[in-house]
Amino acid sequence: MNVKYTLITLALISGSASAQLAETAGFAGEVSLSTGFYSVESNLNTDDDNKNLDSLYDTNDAVTGGLLLPLGNLTYTFGNDLNQQFYAGTSREDIATGTLAFEMGYKYQLASGMIIDASILPTIMSGEVWADPYKPTNRQTTDEDGNAYRLQLKNIAGSKFSVDMAYATKDVETDVRGAIDPSLRRDADTIFFKTDYKYMVDQTPMLQPRLSYVSSDADGD
Repeated sequence: MNVKYTLITLALISGSASAQLAETAGFAGEVSLSTGFYSVESNLNTDDDNKNLDSLYDTNDAVTGGLLLPLGNLTYTFGNDLNQQFYAGTSREDIATGTLAFEMGYKYQLASGMIIDASILPTIMSGEVWADPYKPTNRQTTDEDGNAYRLQLKNIAGSKFSVDMAYATKDVETDVRGAIDPSLRRDADTIFFKTDYKYMVDQTPMLQPRLSYVSSDADGD
């Protein structure tokens, strides 16, 4: 099954340009604590309230709750011009756009100011799903795992134009329904592409139009 969608967004953000990846060489990091609230109403949600359904076409009451998340990152910057950096953790930029994932990577900044950023996200595709989402009662959960590999090109040729690309794999450990009917297999490969341009409004605020494209190809039909 192929799933594709394109999203165009326009954001007003606050930011500043930096001539180097960090102010000083060596290790640096930050830790923060974030809170949130969620409400999900879907029979695909693996909460115990959805273990037994009256009908596959109906959902139980919405599952709600609060979140308390310790977040942070660790970096090691080096090079004559502080133009190389290893990092691990969660990025502020991704959290601001609704993506919460652990990331490990390497950045290299060219003389033009362009930054090449390669990373792996080992947890973003991991989670828990129903082994047979079409079964209405006594549903059992199974794990889904995968990795995402990401390449970002920021400030291309010294401009404010950036590109963000990723390739991700997802494997469902015990796909009961997919074993019965191969057309319903949920193992999938996903391609993500995003491009944006930072337009300075004043000294600090900037407009950031963004175009995103996602294509997911599952093993089933």
